[in-house]
Amino acid sequence: MAETPRNYGEKDVQLLAQDSFDLEGDYYKLVTFLNQSLKHKNLIFGLSRQDERLSLRIYEVNGEDV
Repeated sequence: MAETPRNYGEKDVQLLAQDSFDLEGDYYKLVTFLNQSLKHKNLIFGLSRQDERLSLRIYEVNGEDV
């Protein structure tokens, strides 16, 4: 489910995947872990609440100073 890259300054951010989940607990710690562990792969994980579900998005960042 890739979408058109968005340009943020000198960086292009492309959505690679998105899904929604019913989760409880320390899910935000998982997203922090993924962001810290996979930053060198130019991946960013985002988490947002939509109604009663959590939406997880995975982005790829390309450009200068990634």
